[in-house]
Amino acid sequence: MMFEALLTKRGIYLMMALWILALGLFPSHAFSMPVPSKSLAEHQLGSREADMKIIDEFLAKETVTRKLKQLGLKEEEIAARLRTLSDRQLRLLASKAETIKSGAGAGAIALIVVFIVLVIIAVLYFTGYAVKVEPKYKE
Repeated sequence: MMFEALLTKRGIYLMMALWILALGLFPSHAFSMPVPSKSLAEHQLGSREADMKIIDEFLAKETVTRKLKQLGLKEEEIAARLRTLSDRQLRLLASKAETIKSGAGAGAIALIVVFIVLVIIAVLYFTGYAVKVEPKYKE
């Protein structure tokens, strides 16, 4: 009985939509990436200066300086703390500063909301349900 229901046109579309949704929600963690042309040793030469530049650009942002002032940190204290960091700690901080962007993720959230709405509409359409929108008060 259920197998026959799945063979109908709407049933196939519904199963395909659910399958695509399931595949999209659980992505594979095996992503291929290009191999860098520089070796790690070549990259680390002079990387401290590059990392400091990235961190300085991040600290120059108005929102970051305002937050640091609210926390009671002065520019001299921040510079002194940055000088005491090891190369590895500095690289970690620079990589985190690179990933933080103003409003990052807002576009992704909007796309996810639109996708969810489209999936709900598709499920309602293919299952034969209709949503009727009427004004609360008729004139």
